[in-house]
Amino acid sequence: MIHLDQQIIEKKPKLVLCLGNVAVQSFFRNPEADVKALRGTWHNVQGYQTTVAYHPLAVRRRPNLWSYFLHDLEFVAEGYHHLKD
Repeated sequence: MIHLDQQIIEKKPKLVLCLGNVAVQSFFRNPEADVKALRGTWHNVQGYQTTVAYHPLAVRRRPNLWSYFLHDLEFVAEGYHHLKD
């Protein structure tokens, strides 16, 4: 997290996408946080618009997650588009 915190301070992203439970739990600083409960909505985490999605490797291992993954990427694209306006 130290390296990520430094990158975030330097880059000042408009949004953050956490891929997978490890990233979600680390960035949200909550060991109980999980993708299934948090996906599909925006959250203000550490002052950043943040959303979550399943990790691509999880999708590869569990193809039933593919439609969720696509929906989450569309959700991010839409959110990014609104930030640019």
